[in-house]
Amino acid sequence: MDKKVQHAVKGRGKGSGFERDISRFLSKWWSNGERDDLFWRNRTKVTSKTPNAKHQLGDICATSSLGIPFIEVFNIECKRGYNKINPFDLIIFRKSKFITFCDQVINDSKLSNRIPLLILKQDRKEALVIIDRMDLLSLEYYIGKHEKIDYYIELVIKASTYCIFTMKDFFDFMNPEPIKLMWKKEYKGKK
Repeated sequence: MDKKVQHAVKGRGKGSGFERDISRFLSKWWSNGERDDLFWRNRTKVTSKTPNAKHQLGDICATSSLGIPFIEVFNIECKRGYNKINPFDLIIFRKSKFITFCDQVINDSKLSNRIPLLILKQDRKEALVIIDRMDLLSLEYYIGKHEKIDYYIELVIKASTYCIFTMKDFFDFMNPEPIKLMWKKEYKGKK
């Protein structure tokens, strides 16, 4: 097999494995450790001809009605690998895969009317959660102030400010119950 093809196949496996890991993590988090099957990787590839495309965007979908509130609030994009992503590239070269990832999750979120949430993991490093600051502020109405988290980065790119947290810190701060309340008040029945 051609080395480029081997690398591409290997890369796809890495991403789908990461999506499965995130699905199990989110399931346990959402169910307070009781279930690991509320979410799974979204196998639907959305095209302009996909029926109900806006409901099928993102890498993670609900496999149980218990997970619907979370998935109807957040559009989750998972990225694994990309070890050469470096925030200094944004300043020096004015470009980065990071911008491409943020644009993808934001565009999908606009189509699906959900909050964009990017989960990024480089090899041998902790997973990160990236969320637009304005979306984080809207969540704070239900969840409380994110300043309770000691370490996070705010990154300004063009007109947007992104907050970057370790995945552990972000989900330790987040709580499923306020998200369910937010879903009932702002999302339920609007899809």
